[in-house]
Amino acid sequence: MGTGTRSLDVVLAEQYTYDPEIGRVRKDITGKPYVGRTTQGTDKRMQSRTDGRTGKATKVDTYKTKQEGRYKEQKAIDQNGGKQKLDNKRNEVAPDKMKDLDKKYGPR
Repeated sequence: MGTGTRSLDVVLAEQYTYDPEIGRVRKDITGKPYVGRTTQGTDKRMQSRTDGRTGKATKVDTYKTKQEGRYKEQKAIDQNGGKQKLDNKRNEVAPDKMKDLDKKYGPR
């Protein structure tokens, strides 16, 4: 009590109270698609966008943890031609880290 730490049960319960998704949406200004992840679900997230990304987002994948989300977001970036062909400004995961994440989250 009073230590400022929360129980693991509370943290895990909070972890699954949202709809984490990887989404793809076209940016009006550049015409390029953007791949990103949200903890709100793609439909709800698109309702509050103010960065020029409009229209319907396409759900690409879902994830359970932040690390898995970063991995799946990077996979979607790669599958869509990489940041060079997208409106994404950076990769979500460095190439050397992807090797470790491939072992953990890759095809089974």
